[in-house]
Amino acid sequence: MNPLLLPLTIVGAAVILEIIISWRWTPSYFRFGIPIFIRRMERAGGAAGVSIAPLEKSSTTATGPPFAFRQLSPDLIAFRERGFNGYVPLMRGAIMSKVEEPFVVVAGFVNWSAIVVAIVLLAFLRRGVADVAPYFLGVLAILYLIQGVRFYRVASALREPHPEEKVSSA
Repeated sequence: MNPLLLPLTIVGAAVILEIIISWRWTPSYFRFGIPIFIRRMERAGGAAGVSIAPLEKSSTTATGPPFAFRQLSPDLIAFRERGFNGYVPLMRGAIMSKVEEPFVVVAGFVNWSAIVVAIVLLAFLRRGVADVAPYFLGVLAILYLIQGVRFYRVASALREPHPEEKVSSA
């Protein structure tokens, strides 16, 4: 048996499962996880008063299409990459609020497949992981930078109400 078969099967299963859960917009997947990006923005009305169109526009960059957004509940808007845009996504996002608080939280949760890849590398490379670690950490840093900038732009778009939001709330 090929020694790479088991690690590749584990990683492949994690990636496929995560794609299915993400594309089905499973609320618990977007609400819970290990946060690696958090930005709190003052915003009266919470996530319920947020229009998705300006958020999609704000997440568009020269190198990537806009995030896909979906309102999953009055206090939760989930967002994710629309697909693989030349890089493997490291995070999924959520805009969350509580009725009693005058702000929203933009959170980026690390994708479970990235954690599985790290665990598989540790388990199967053992001492050899020290040779791979600088490259793996470098790739993670680049992916975080790419998505971190886009998540920051989403958070910044929440700072000020957009004209169509002012009209709809009047």
